Parts: sequence; structure tokens; C-alpha cells
Amino acid sequence: MNISLKQKLLTGAVIGAGLVGSVLSGEKAGAGNFYDFCYPRDNPKSVISFLDSKQKIYDNLMYRTDPNDASGQSDVLVSKEGYYTDEGYTWVGEIWDMAFLKRLYNDKKEFTGWGFVGYANNDNIYSNKNNSTNGSTYHLDGWLGGEYYNNYGMMPVGTKPDDIFLVNDKNGDGVGTVSGGNWTLGSDDTLYHTSDILFASGPQKTDFVRGDTSRLPTYPYVEVLPNMVVSPRRPGDAIYKNGERIDREGILDLINLSSHWLTEGHGAHDYWANGADHNLDGKVNMQDYSIMASHWVNDSEGDYWTEENFEFRQTPWENP
Repeated sequence: MNISLKQKLLTGAVIGAGLVGSVLSGEKAGAGNFYDFCYPRDNPKSVISFLDSKQKIYDNLMYRTDPNDASGQSDVLVSKEGYYTDEGYTWVGEIWDMAFLKRLYNDKKEFTGWGFVGYANNDNIYSNKNNSTNGSTYHLDGWLGGEYYNNYGMMPVGTKPDDIFLVNDKNGDGVGTVSGGNWTLGSDDTLYHTSDILFASGPQKTDFVRGDTSRLPTYPYVEVLPNMVVSPRRPGDAIYKNGERIDREGILDLINLSSHWLTEGHGAHDYWANGADHNLDGKVNMQDYSIMASHWVNDSEGDYWTEENFEFRQTPWENP
């Protein structure tokens, strides 16, 4: 697996990413999983990733092995090495742990951190008992289960999470450690962010859009997660929300736009010209150039993976 710049920065590094609503305080040897970060767990609502419980049509978290594949042909089940102990209903081994987050801002509309409003993971009876290493034919290694919460009023009715953290916990020993409110990933943990996830629509897993959290369920009505595929973001990959590109633009995007200049026929099959087709009309032309130019190196609503954004201390949730 290729490790992106942000993972090099964060793996094993101390990050105080605004652990708002966390039960963690003072010193603690292990951070547990993202369930432990969600506190006080107000007004829980189940959010689970099977497609149709009545028809028993299940879905899994997937991983894209070929970063240049926009069709999904290279998608595989996420890895899950370990074993399930029937006696103790316990999984011993690898876990994928997901956190649902709300972005927090101060009165000046400056980003100040994340609040935890939900979790999901594949450490559950369905994923564990049906794990393919046990000879099962169901292969639900990537079946996630979890809940949304309206912690501190951060998740009002009719709203959705803004971001996702996803940790591949290879040893199943928790998502690192917490000391003095700072979160440190373990050496066996790999962290992915919203921009590393392709969100697809429908049971056929079509129309992959990177980072589009608008496809997540709304609190508290819907109980089905969209198809999600882990595909670490590459230079030039664009992030969208509601069909609108929201990540910062810069010289790499200008180079990418130039390489696709005046080409047509783009779509989900080629990641919208790897992000050069800004307005998603299938063409790369002056309209896309104008959109890129109007947001040149603008990250006010985009990707927050910069080093300074991991220096925030842990505080009770409030409007800073």
C-alpha cells in the first residue's frame, strides 16, 4: 500500500485533532476504538452498512488495489487477518475502525477541529463470525456496524457528518494512545481521511465520487451507509461534495488540467479526468479553467490535512 504524505506525517506522530466529546482525559494507555471517542453518546441512532436487511443483501468496506482503476474492477474486500473465538464472542486480530465527524469553527469561521458524532467498525458478530479466514461463504470481512450520536447538539436532526476518519488497526489493539488530550496513532495503525474514500451510489457500486460525504445517511432517519472504497488520494485527485469540487487548487491541478485540455468523454470511469473536469460535464475547457482559477490555492472549504491543524488541544465542545 502506498503511504501518502499525510499518513507519513501522522503515523506515529502526536495529533491533537480537536477530540471534542471524547471521554478521554489526562493519561490513558490506549485510545480504544472510535466508540470511546464518542461521548456522551446522546440520542443514538443505528447506522449500519448492509444494503437491505430484509433481502439479506450485504455490503462491505472495499479497498482499491489499482489507483488508476476508475471502474472498480480492482476493488477487493478490506483485509481482516485474525480469528474469532466462539466461546468469548471475541475477535482477535485486524480491525477497521471508522469515525464520523463534524467540523468545528470559531466566530471568525476559522476551522478549529473535529467533533466525534459516530462510529462504525467491523469488530462485530456478523463480520467476525462470517470472516473468510474461518471458511465462511458470506465473506463479510468489511461489514461495518455502528451508531450516530447528537453529542453536544453537534448533529441536529436532518444533518450529516462532515468528515470521516478511518483507521486500519492491524493488531486490533486500539487506534493508538492518548496522553494529555493528544492522540498518537500506533505503529500498526494506518489513518485514512474523507479524501481517501470513494463514495459510490446504488447496489452496483457505480458513480464513484471522492470525499463526497453528502452521500452519508442523514441523522436520524436513514440506517444504510453508501458503498465505500478505500483509495488513498493521489496528486490531482479531486474531492467533491454535492457535485462541487471543494479541495484546494494549485500547480499540480494546473498541470493536470493542461494534460487533459480540450478532451471530452470524461466521467466516473476516469475520475472526471483525475479532477481536471471541475464542473463534471465530461469536458475539460475554459469553464474548468475558470473554476480552478477562481479558487486558486483556496482551502477555506477543502482539505484540512495540514500540520498546523493537528495542534489543537482537547476542550469541551462549545462555539470557540
